[in-house]
Order: sequence, then C-alpha cells, then structure tokens
Amino acid sequence: MTSQTSRFQHPRWPMGHTLPGWLLALVLLPLLACTRDSPQIDAGPPPNVLVILVDALRADHLGTGGYDLPTSPTIDALAADGVVFTAAFAHSTWTKPSIATLFTSLYPGQHGIDRVGIQEGDSYRTDVLYEGYDTLAERFQAAGYSTFGVLNQIHLQSRFGFAQGFDHFEAVRGLGAGKLNQKLLQQLEGGGSSPFFAYRHYLDVHWP
Repeated sequence: MTSQTSRFQHPRWPMGHTLPGWLLALVLLPLLACTRDSPQIDAGPPPNVLVILVDALRADHLGTGGYDLPTSPTIDALAADGVVFTAAFAHSTWTKPSIATLFTSLYPGQHGIDRVGIQEGDSYRTDVLYEGYDTLAERFQAAGYSTFGVLNQIHLQSRFGFAQGFDHFEAVRGLGAGKLNQKLLQQLEGGGSSPFFAYRHYLDVHWP
C-alpha cells in the first residue's frame, strides 16, 4: 500500500524502519473494541478518553521505568493506580510515522508515512496520511464522541492528514504543556454533553 498522492507528496522512498524508536508514547485510554462487529456491553455512560503523548520522553528516565531521580511523580502516581505496559515500542525512529501508526494501527510499511517534508520554492512536499484509512478519532466520532486534538508538533498538521476525525484540531508551534492544556480545556468547555475523545501531544522535553 502507498500513501495518498497529493501536492504535499513525492514518490516514496524505500522503507527501512524496523527497529523500535526512542519516541515514548504515554497513552492513557480504556480498552477499546477492535472490530466494528464486537458485541456491545451496557456498562453505563461511555467514558471520556484522553490520550497524552510526550514526544521523545525516554521510558528509562521515568520512575515507572526504574529511574532513581524523582523526574515523574505525577506519571508514577497515575501508574500506581493504573496499568503500565512495559513492552510498548514506537514503530519508527521519528514522530510522523509513529503517530500515523498510533492513529491507524497500521505499520509504517502499510500507511506509507516515512519522509520529512521538503521545501522547494513555494511548494512543500511530504507524505500525507491517506483519507481512506480509518483513524482512532474517526472511530470515536462515529460512536458519538466529540473529538479534540491539541498539539505542538510541526509534522502533525491538518494538511498532512492528521486532523481526520477531529471536530476541533489545533496544531500550534512553540506552546508548552501548560498552554496546550488551557487550549484543550477551553475546547472542552464548549463541547456540549457528549463524551469526549481528546489527544494532546507535548514537545517540551524534545529539544533538551
């Protein structure tokens, strides 16, 4: 399979990403049915679902990963009251294909996202997530959820296909976690009574 052809794209380069990446995704979400035909269980009102991803955060520098310094007290407290997956790996060495996999459950060799953008004069060429893929946000949207995306990551802009299924999607550059939280809270306040699915993507620890 190849990714969607568009003005942001040029012919694919050979795929060669097979090693686990150093991108750690901290994903906080209940178990979801994986098929459309799964039986529905009446368990009361549907829960709100929040996915938090910390770009480039090393698992071995968290308390839950055995690190000696108190770098992550909030994450450690959450982990103590939840479930920790100790064999979780990014499917690429960098953000864009990793998040495409997170959103679609497809391997990079399937969704075809593998190139950094190239600026050529007034044009910009890169891989775009194919509209025909069924994304995590689209699944929630189809189930009656309000969907929100607030992130600081240049590779995940809406023009690259990552806004699929989000009612509200904001990809902003240069904002820290606190400002992103404020933006998301503002969106949620106007989200009505529907349950929500929200995705936040922090970049604070990336550059250091």
